[in-house]
Amino acid sequence: MDPVSIVEAGERAAAVSELLNEFGVWLDRQRGLAPVTVRNYCWGVEQFLVWLPPAAQVSLRVLDAGMVTTFMVEYCRDRNVNSTKSM
Repeated sequence: MDPVSIVEAGERAAAVSELLNEFGVWLDRQRGLAPVTVRNYCWGVEQFLVWLPPAAQVSLRVLDAGMVTTFMVEYCRDRNVNSTKSM
């Protein structure tokens, strides 16, 4: 990996972390969810954000229902029923 790619990957990771933190705060304050539920929701969103192709990582405006469906199918393919339901 070249130095530019490393920096870009680090910036993306920081952006994902910030977004997840804001989402967690919103779930806690606005939805009043239990801490364990907030952690679980944030974990699921993180899996999705990391999976997204680079264009969608830059702008979520390119995100559509087909991308979400593709992620869910790929994520659930080799998992058991309980793991699939919890996603």
